[in-house]
Amino acid sequence: MVIKMKIIKLGIGVICVIFIFLFSYLGTAHTADTIQSHTESLENNPITHNIRIFDDFIEPDTIVVERDVSVELFITYSGSEANKFVIEDYDVEERLFDGKTISLKFKANKQGNFEIGSFRRPLGMLVVK
Repeated sequence: MVIKMKIIKLGIGVICVIFIFLFSYLGTAHTADTIQSHTESLENNPITHNIRIFDDFIEPDTIVVERDVSVELFITYSGSEANKFVIEDYDVEERLFDGKTISLKFKANKQGNFEIGSFRRPLGMLVVK
């Protein structure tokens, strides 16, 4: 009876080791698929940034992106005057309305530092590396 119990415990232990090996192997393969899928989605989807603009300042005041990536800005304006959002040297200009959020997409294909903000005055900087 004691020998039979030891054989059963040994069999259960062997089965557990096999399952642990199989699940860890399958998990590793799944992780590689996930990393590849994430990399592909970064290439196809724009880099997003949320921006809040007020009459006299912008949050964040600096946005840093890599060159040749697609960028999507979600811009929320809280101000007392009619306004437009502009990015210097990118021909980006979009009208802003108090309390509204707009979406603005462009490709960061020029390297350098570009002023961003209202059409009246720069409030921040877009840095394209």
